[in-house]
Amino acid sequence: MPSDARAKSAASGDLLEQVMDVLRRYVSSTTASSAVVMARRRTSSASERLDRAQLREILPSIDRSLRLFMADPKRVDECIKALEVLSCSKAEGGPSSTIVAVKVEQDVVRVRNEARELAVALGFSLTGRTRLATAVSELARNIVQYAGEGEIELKAVIPSGLEVTARDRGPGILNLDEIMTGNYRSKLGMGLGLRGVKQLADAFEVNTGAGKGTTVTFVLRVQ
Repeated sequence: MPSDARAKSAASGDLLEQVMDVLRRYVSSTTASSAVVMARRRTSSASERLDRAQLREILPSIDRSLRLFMADPKRVDECIKALEVLSCSKAEGGPSSTIVAVKVEQDVVRVRNEARELAVALGFSLTGRTRLATAVSELARNIVQYAGEGEIELKAVIPSGLEVTARDRGPGILNLDEIMTGNYRSKLGMGLGLRGVKQLADAFEVNTGAGKGTTVTFVLRVQ
């Protein structure tokens, strides 16, 4: 399928094509297609479209096929984890998200580790995982230092990457423009942290106001 057709298919929610996109990161298109076809023949998942319940059903068979073609078992594990992310669903049928409460310094480490694990499952490179961990750490540390408590949500955006949303109920940021243009330096480094996250991200947004808390959302594509 041409790349523009694949993009249109993924955007329309075609889970089968999203599965193929994940597999093609690890094996050739021919091997990916063979693994899926054989897995679906061995189960009851033979309809034209694939839903998340059927994907969970065929995952063990795909796992066995990949281990025949891939020499590195760790790479197989990474691929299967990425497919497991696809197979998880919420009420609306989308990929599940992870929400980590952030209040103390140990929570910064915890959410960073959660982000790294999800990035591995999604197929991020070492550089991509480092960028993600750095950005998540900055946002989590800002919550601890300035708001006292909040949460960070990690959500897979299949097949493009990962969306991170940091929310707090703190005092808000009154001088956001000054911070984002680099004309403000906090002793604790808040301005550098937000600007650094924006520079690392592929998409970035801040919503804040006096007494309304702050929500920072960024997206990092698989790379």
